[in-house]
Amino acid sequence: MNLMENQEIEMEKDGAKYIFKNNKYFAYYQFGLQRTGTTIIERLIGDNFKLSKANDLIGHGPERRPPNAAELTWKHEIDVPEKLKPGLPLILNYKNPYLWLESMIYRQGAANGGWGNTYNKHYEIENQWERNKTRLDANNNGTVYPDQMLRVYRHWFETWINYYDNHQETTFLIKYEDLVTRNTRDAILDAIQKKFKWPEFEWPEYSWPHHCGSSQPMTKERVAYYQNGIPTQLEQRFIDMVPDIIGENLMNRLGYSIL
Repeated sequence: MNLMENQEIEMEKDGAKYIFKNNKYFAYYQFGLQRTGTTIIERLIGDNFKLSKANDLIGHGPERRPPNAAELTWKHEIDVPEKLKPGLPLILNYKNPYLWLESMIYRQGAANGGWGNTYNKHYEIENQWERNKTRLDANNNGTVYPDQMLRVYRHWFETWINYYDNHQETTFLIKYEDLVTRNTRDAILDAIQKKFKWPEFEWPEYSWPHHCGSSQPMTKERVAYYQNGIPTQLEQRFIDMVPDIIGENLMNRLGYSIL
């Protein structure tokens, strides 16, 4: 197929929708917050189906800054971008809020100034001291604000669970904990393939990507950690904060027990 550079061709084959651009097939959008498995899922799909996510149709620009919702399809966006192309599948991924908060606090590089901007965009702060009550200096990860992170995560859920409820035919939800064991992981990929009619994988079995961004190796200990769903480093005040901010109803819907 001879195309001019950057030309996009929308196409359908055997019921599956694609966009062809620069000799690549873009077949889905993906959204999830940092540390929820976005890189793992992206590479699982890319390695096994040879498909790219349509988020990447729009670059981040020369300064590599994440674009805003009016322009972007950045995979960590907490609001629905305005430029989603209709008809393409959309994959959403999330993680146990307790374990997610723990990874955000104690995994180096997770804390960054962008969280404050996102928080301030959606929540009025009457007293800066209220925000600072949970301020924490976590080893070499900088200063973090767990309540701020949880409120952003709640906003992500409120945005994308609502989107899922209204677009179930084209949307697929993935719980991170279901990726850590072979049987459940393969079942997810099988279900995606059948739902979106993507071409079959090229090997007798799905392959696990060799490198998964910032993720740690998936050892037996790590698998047990995610299956147990109990944080090992969180202070009790932050454990108590999770259901207070995320909400009991949402925790129940997502299938997580309140600790």
